[in-house]
Amino acid sequence: NQLKLLRNNRQFKAPKHSSRMLNDIFKIATISDEVLKHIKITNLLSAFFVDVIEAGQCSNPHMVSDDINTVMQFINKNIYDEMDLIELAQSINLSLSHFKYKFKAEVGFSPGDYILRKKIEIAKELLIKSKSISEVAYSLMFSSPSYFATVFKRYTGKTPTFYTNS
Repeated sequence: NQLKLLRNNRQFKAPKHSSRMLNDIFKIATISDEVLKHIKITNLLSAFFVDVIEAGQCSNPHMVSDDINTVMQFINKNIYDEMDLIELAQSINLSLSHFKYKFKAEVGFSPGDYILRKKIEIAKELLIKSKSISEVAYSLMFSSPSYFATVFKRYTGKTPTFYTNS
């Protein structure tokens, strides 16, 4: 349940030893004694998840300023519309370059990347509902189904067709 609470706070600084823990888990996976392997991996995974939960709870998910939060809400509500970064910047009285810098510093993604990520989240839902690739692409304001497929694969590692069939 604690991991589910972190759903909206996916970006936080992991403890320094987390990488070492994951490496240890992969190393132990090669041990031949099945009982020992299972016990060690279970213990390491438990410790790893405790660290992740603690790190997520310690970080402040509300470090996004009010103006950037306003833009994010606008993007989320208008994801089916074309968005101009200059207009988004002007809406919170920032220059385009300062807006991009501030957005990335606070959110962890550039505004364009954030928009594409949100569009791909919606696209996955639409594809599961048996919408055609072209229909999804055009409804989310991609210039073409092929560009949509390229972006979809960049963010998911799968083509839209493969995603729908799996």
